[in-house]
Amino acid sequence: MIITDAFWEKRNLGCDVCEISCEADDTEESLTDELAKVKTPYSVVKIPSEAVELLLTAQQLGYRLIETTTAIEGSMKKIAMPKMYQRFIDQIRMEYADEEMENKVLEEIRSGAIFETDRIAVDPHFSKRIAGERYYNWCKDAMEKGAKMGVAYYRDEPAAFNISILKEGSNGIWDGLIGGLFQEAFHTGLGFLVVYTETELCRLGGGRKCLGRVSSNNVPILRLHVDYGFDIRDVNYVLIKHQ
Repeated sequence: MIITDAFWEKRNLGCDVCEISCEADDTEESLTDELAKVKTPYSVVKIPSEAVELLLTAQQLGYRLIETTTAIEGSMKKIAMPKMYQRFIDQIRMEYADEEMENKVLEEIRSGAIFETDRIAVDPHFSKRIAGERYYNWCKDAMEKGAKMGVAYYRDEPAAFNISILKEGSNGIWDGLIGGLFQEAFHTGLGFLVVYTETELCRLGGGRKCLGRVSSNNVPILRLHVDYGFDIRDVNYVLIKHQ
């Protein structure tokens, strides 16, 4: 079990946050003891899907399930655009974002209008605006640490974006941090471009593998990753509590 003082979240959420990440072999007693020590206004518990007894224990102690997260992995040898979308190939392209486009994407993220299924956005104690500000800060930090931003264009209009970073010392493994559609592309059937941008960033960066994590609150994007050839690595329950 890993107990983390998520101090960086105070900037995002305006309160102290404790995160508890459980291992499958943790006991109900140890989880009960650790949760009794939590005094922060907001806390998060992450539990492997195979540890159902820990899930039940956390719920008995007042924690509420807000999502499950699925870790995914795609080998560049296996990843391919699904056949049903290949008819768009001649009308799409992916480019690295220049400074102007980076700012546009960051402001789209900051608006809070994009990530409606995020656990902060769906939590009535917070809001979509707070979720947008949190992702904005996270993305800015990631870009300063070397993450790359790609933008997919459909008929020369920006439609989707992705921010990914090469994992240090990983020999070509890219971590897909965040991706989404521009608001103008909502309800256009172009959601497949989110995964396209992610995989193109990996390919252009000489990557051999893409990693990512998808919320159960957003099943369509998980389905798209599977259609592209991604494999599921593991699943975690995510529970929250407000004191």
